Order: sequence, then C-alpha cells, then structure tokens
Amino acid sequence: MPNITVKFKKGGHDIDVDTYIGTLRSLSVIAKEVNYKNNNRSDIQLNIVAQKEGSFEAVIEFVSTAGPIAVQAAPEILSIINTIIELYKIKKTLRDTGNAQVTNLADNKVQVINNFGTMVVDQPTYNLYSENQTVQDALASTFSKTSKDNSVDSLVLNSYDDRVEVDRSDFEALSRKMTIQAKDMENEVVAATLVVAKPVLDNSGNKWSLFKGTEKIQADIQDEEFLGRVARRECSFTSGDRLMVELLIQKEYSEQYLMYIPKKYSILKVKSHITGDEAIQMDMLG
Repeated sequence: MPNITVKFKKGGHDIDVDTYIGTLRSLSVIAKEVNYKNNNRSDIQLNIVAQKEGSFEAVIEFVSTAGPIAVQAAPEILSIINTIIELYKIKKTLRDTGNAQVTNLADNKVQVINNFGTMVVDQPTYNLYSENQTVQDALASTFSKTSKDNSVDSLVLNSYDDRVEVDRSDFEALSRKMTIQAKDMENEVVAATLVVAKPVLDNSGNKWSLFKGTEKIQADIQDEEFLGRVARRECSFTSGDRLMVELLIQKEYSEQYLMYIPKKYSILKVKSHITGDEAIQMDMLG
C-alpha cells in the first residue's frame, strides 16, 4: 500500500505518547483535507503498520475506505501523499505567506518568494497551504508537539519518491499558527475549524452555536449525512469539540464601513469531528 514513513530522530528508543499521537493525528487531518480538496471526498483512512523493535519510524498506510483493493493503490492516493510532503516543505521553507510574492509559471506551478525563502510548487498545493485554515492549524500542531519534546532532534517524512526533514532548531518557529485572512467578497466558501458551543441534537433545523476563532457565530448545517448521524445519536458532543467544515460565509456590503460584513454562516459539509480530548492532544486549543 502507498505509505509515508514518519521518523522521529532521537537518541533513545522511547517517545512521549502526546508527541507521537499528536503528530500522527495532525498528519491524518492534513491527509483528509488534501483528499477533500483534490477529490471532493473524505473517504481515506490512515493505518499505522506494526513497527520494528526499537524503532520510531511510524509507517502510515493510506487506505481508501470507499472502494476495493484496486482503488487503494490508485494514483490519487499517491498524489495525496506527495501533496502532504510538499505542504510540509512549504511550511519549512516559507512559514508565513502573508507577504509572499507569487509568480505564475508553466505546468500549473508558481514561484513563491518571501522573507524566509523561495521555492517552486504546484499551484493547487500552494492554494491549499495559503487558503486552508484547517491545514495551517494541523501543520503548526505537528511542530508544537515535537517542540515540547526535547528528546526529538528532527522530524522526517518519507514517501516512495519524496522526502522532507525538519531540524529541531526550526520546531518552535514552525509551531506558530498562520491565520488565513478572509477575502472581501459577498459569498465565500472556506475551510474552517469551529468549536462547538451548543449543538442541535434534533431535526428542528435550529442553528448551532459555534466559535470561529474568538468570534461566536450561529450557523445552520446543510450536511444531511452528518445531521442524520446526529439525529441517530451516533455523534456525541462535549466541551471543546471541534468540527472541521466547509463553511459558506454570506456577506453584505456596508456603506458606513466601506467593507463586506458577514451576515450569515452555513456549514455545507462536516469533514471531521474532533473531540475535546483529541484537540488537546493536537494542541488545537489556541
């Protein structure tokens, strides 16, 4: 099966549980976001393959949960793996892209230059990095965990044909979250991670209370599959739960403030539900 090897370079033969679980969970979040962006599906599962004794090379198998074995080795899974590694390369090289200069090149690639470095990347991958807040949070979470574990000297991600290694000296800088600035337009669909304040557990159609960053919002949910799971009590919610969603923000132009102001929020798709405990493991509370 296609896989990524995640290697924690360190002197000893043990590792902190929070570092291990938090890093791999962040990788899982990024994989699902990439799959949803590339293939408009979230049907991918990451499995940890049994390790060799004394090794902290976590081999992560990527498995399509929607098709037969033949589908699992399809080029789209290899594309997801390569995109994940390229996202980590962008994070390592460019960090914050707020002041980046972007030049379009041939073959759907762009050259990106900022104060931290320069690199040529695929246009869709760069768009995912610079426009998807969920991916940004998960990338930062990876390095937040390794930064706090002084035993980890570097983090390596390997695939069949690509590789990225990040040294400990970069962990702290890369653990800082980059906030995606919303564009001024009437209707905008964004990837967002929302904190559940008050769920609606019936089919009343009432709006959910959620936090988008520090802003409390009310949003209706249009994802019938998710609402069905909630109604059947297949989902439960506790304080601090997160929903990774595709969020429609409808805006109206204000003549007084000369800007578009959000007026209505609608969740088009719930891509993942992260419990409060899982959020703590990933350092997604900030």
